[in-house]
This record gives sequence, C-alpha cells and structure tokens, in this order.
Amino acid sequence: MCYQLINFGNNTLQLHNNRTLLWREENILIASDLHLEKGSSYKLSGQFIPPYDTKDTLERLKKIIDKVKPNLLILLGDIFHDKYSLKRMNDTDKKLFNDIISKIKTIFVEGNHDANTLDLNRSTHKFYEKNNLFFKHIFSNEKKLEISGHYHPSVSIKHKGIKLRCPCFIVSKNKIILPSFGKYTGGLDLKEEAFSNFKYEET
Repeated sequence: MCYQLINFGNNTLQLHNNRTLLWREENILIASDLHLEKGSSYKLSGQFIPPYDTKDTLERLKKIIDKVKPNLLILLGDIFHDKYSLKRMNDTDKKLFNDIISKIKTIFVEGNHDANTLDLNRSTHKFYEKNNLFFKHIFSNEKKLEISGHYHPSVSIKHKGIKLRCPCFIVSKNKIILPSFGKYTGGLDLKEEAFSNFKYEET
C-alpha cells in the first residue's frame, strides 16, 4: 500500500493510493463519494453497463478497514448516488454495507446526492468537527482546516507516450480534497475552472 505522510494543522495524515485518508494520531479512516448504485442508475436511462460498482466499492472499503482497523470511519458525503439507490441495492450488497457500518462507528456527512437517501436509522451531519479539523462534503472559503470531497479531483500524466488520468488528493495550507472512492465516479481534472482559485501544493 503506497501512501504519503503530510502535516496538516499539527496532525499527521496518510494520503493513500487507495483513495482514503488516515488520521494517524486518532486512527480515523476517511473516504468520500462512494456513490453506491451509480451503475444501476444508468439502467434507468437506457445505458446498460455492468451494475457491480456497489459490490466492488464496498469490498474495497471493507478490505481497507480490515487491514487498518480504524477507531472511526468518516464518510464525506454522496454515499448513495440518488434517493432510490438503497431500494435498488441487492440484498447481498445491503448486508455487506450493514456489516461495515455496524462493526465500526461511522460518521455520515451529508453530500449533495444524499438528500432523502440516508434513512439508515443513524444520525447524519452537515459537517463533523474533531479537535481542530472540520469534515465537510464541500469545502468553504473560511480559514478553517477542512477535509472534504465532492469534486472528484484527478490529474492527467504521460507515461511512455501514453496519457493516463488518475484520481488524486488536493492539498493546500488549510484544505484537503479527497478523490472519489466509488467505482464509477470519474474525476474532474485539476486544470478545470472549479479548481482555479484553489492554491494547492504539488507533492
């Protein structure tokens, strides 16, 4: 497993190539934008692609949790793709999802796709605060130390003449944006206008 250590407000964070972030001092695992059942949503519009993204996304998350054994899991919003996602999810994937969130304390931060979807008999948060860090779905312009998702950042690189597009983290002095964790979520290139005012640090 490849990762990079950074200091963020005197907190040691591990940015992992598996698209998660680990807060080492607190042993807290953070992931964003699972977009569960995005694949099955395409079927509703007549686009037939393999509807196995939920299974892949949840199995990857469980594997990471089993290895890291975090004290807390924070999901930074857009857990489901739309308000009918939970109803479309098959029983096997529902069981896997419930097994994950029942065995580890989980903080659900609400994302823009989560309206009317997070009926999980668990509390949800517009944002979550711990120590000096704020966990949100979309970062604000405030000078707080914020960890967020939403934008699905990605970067384009060339390797041996082949152009590759890879998910990435964006890090600035007081903001971190996580890549999307979901199988079918895609990414927004760092050169896009949405990041024009975000002064990130290349590492």
